[in-house]
Amino acid sequence: MNSEYIFDNSRDKELCLHVYHIEKLSEIKNFSILVLEKLQKIISKLKETNSNLVVSGFSGLCVTSQGIGLFYNKFNCRERDFINSEVILEKNSKIKIADEENLEELNKDLSQGWSYKNRCKMLVTYPNEFSIVWNYLR
Repeated sequence: MNSEYIFDNSRDKELCLHVYHIEKLSEIKNFSILVLEKLQKIISKLKETNSNLVVSGFSGLCVTSQGIGLFYNKFNCRERDFINSEVILEKNSKIKIADEENLEELNKDLSQGWSYKNRCKMLVTYPNEFSIVWNYLR
């Protein structure tokens, strides 16, 4: 990867947002709306010098049930062509990432006391789809 792939507001007219990590450390009322409002302010600031800028995608690689709930249920994001085969296992308050395509290894982990939490999901929405995200990022 080099600089031509990094967003440049003076050059680029399109932006896809990928949420890398959200960690909610305390109970915050309407947390998801707060996040979208902050993103909206950033996009608005960018549009001050780049009026042609559009957000054309919003995604997150969700690895917890809370993240999946936020992106799938609240933001109405969906899995697309890429289906992630990684799963989260837990044992003694530790987590481990396993690949469900390696069934032999996964079954070994489960027989050793690891419990299956959830499958990781790449969840995406686009502007032509219904999502609360687009109320903030258009």
